[in-house]
Amino acid sequence: FMGVPWADLQDDKKCEEALWRALSSLRRVRQAGESFTYQNQLVAAAGLAAAAAVAETPPGESLLHRYERLLGEKIFHPRGMQESGLYPRSSNVAKPQWVGADGTVREMHGAVLLNKYRKTAAPAGLIWSSAADMAKYVTAEM
Repeated sequence: FMGVPWADLQDDKKCEEALWRALSSLRRVRQAGESFTYQNQLVAAAGLAAAAAVAETPPGESLLHRYERLLGEKIFHPRGMQESGLYPRSSNVAKPQWVGADGTVREMHGAVLLNKYRKTAAPAGLIWSSAADMAKYVTAEM
C-alpha cells in the first residue's frame, strides 16, 4: 500500500478489536506513489470489510466467522474443495516451510505457529488446502 509504514499482524485473543485499534493509529508516512510497502493489516481489514459488506450476519457471529463462511459458500463449496479452509481439513496438506538465511528450505515446526495468527491473518491470505483442491481452484479460474 502506498504511503503507509510496514506493519504485520499481532497475536491477540481479541483479534478484530486489535486489528481495528492498530489501523486507527496508522498514519501516512509518504505521499501516494512515492513508495510501496506490503501491509498485512490493511489486507486483512479489506477481507473482513468484504465479508461485512457481502454476507449476512447471524447474531453473535464474528467478522472472521463470516469471512470463513463466505469462503466456503463462494469459493470452496462450488468448486468441490473439501480439503480447504482456515484450518487443516485433513492430513493431506503441505507442511509450512521457510527459507533460512543460508538459503536452506526448512519445515516450520508446528502448524500452531501459523494458526496462532489465523484470527487476524486469514483475510490476508491464510488458507490450508491440498494439492488436489488447489488444482480444482486453478482449473476453475482458467
